Amino acid sequence: MRVRYGIHKSRPLDLLGTPIGEDCAGAVQFGPPDRTDDLLAGRGGLHLLNDDQVVECLGEIRRDPAYRPGGYDPAGGSSLAGMQPKIALRRTPSGWVLPWGAEPTSHIIKITRQELHQHEALMEHVTMATARRLGLRVPRRA
Repeated sequence: MRVRYGIHKSRPLDLLGTPIGEDCAGAVQFGPPDRTDDLLAGRGGLHLLNDDQVVECLGEIRRDPAYRPGGYDPAGGSSLAGMQPKIALRRTPSGWVLPWGAEPTSHIIKITRQELHQHEALMEHVTMATARRLGLRVPRRA
């Protein structure tokens, strides 16, 4: 992401001034002054993806974790952290959509990279199961 947005490695917090800052965990948003009105207005939208586009998107994310399909708001970003490639989508009665702006997501879909970390999905499952047994609230997973 740093390379994609031209951020020097010594200034990682500058990513908050890119579209990534508009999609931070905890419903916090950061952005440059020219985006303030849009952020305060809660603008956003949904980009419908057919099943083939979802499959294509997941394949692209495996190759480039920063990939997002074309056709959605170019100012949107994704701050989903972690080493595993992933995308946040929403499931609607019409199918999968890629939300942007203030529109919420309903699912985080993660991709296992067998060639690099063949057990990453299992490690996440065990970690979340352990957290649940310790009494922590953990999202449902499939």
